[in-house]
Amino acid sequence: RQERALELLRCATDNNQGSAALRLLWQELAGSARPPVVAESYDVFLSYSHADTLFARRLLGDLEAAGLTVWTDEGLAAGTHNWQAAIERAVEQAQCVVVVMTPRAKASKWVRAEASLAEELDKPVFPVLAAGERREAVLLSLRDVQFVDVRADYSPVVTNLIPSICRTLGIAPST
Repeated sequence: RQERALELLRCATDNNQGSAALRLLWQELAGSARPPVVAESYDVFLSYSHADTLFARRLLGDLEAAGLTVWTDEGLAAGTHNWQAAIERAVEQAQCVVVVMTPRAKASKWVRAEASLAEELDKPVFPVLAAGERREAVLLSLRDVQFVDVRADYSPVVTNLIPSICRTLGIAPST
């Protein structure tokens, strides 16, 4: 019964994305901060190590505040069958991928796989250097890609990253 209730709640939140009450209900019942977004496509797939969740949530909030739809694995409901396929599908459905680069992310096989799949699918990739020295944090496949460095100052997310994503996707950022 709870599984059916969560499915109904997921549908309701999909059809009422702005409803704070539904978000709170989702958080209470499913234990997740955000209900999963069910959509045909997303503006951004956010790739990060779970050790960097606090930074990723801040970045997620700013991307969404700019009017971008963002997919993260936090939206996967407990018990999701074949979550690897869900992640692969989300990368395929995203218009671009933002990779949070830290030493922990570089060590993550999932961050490497997500970045690799994005490149294979010829998706624009926007690396964000959030922690660590370049050599210990930047994935080999992204060494020649211009990145946004926010290690000392977070403001380039707003002044550089978000405008670059919006320009690439051909959309105007919300203000």
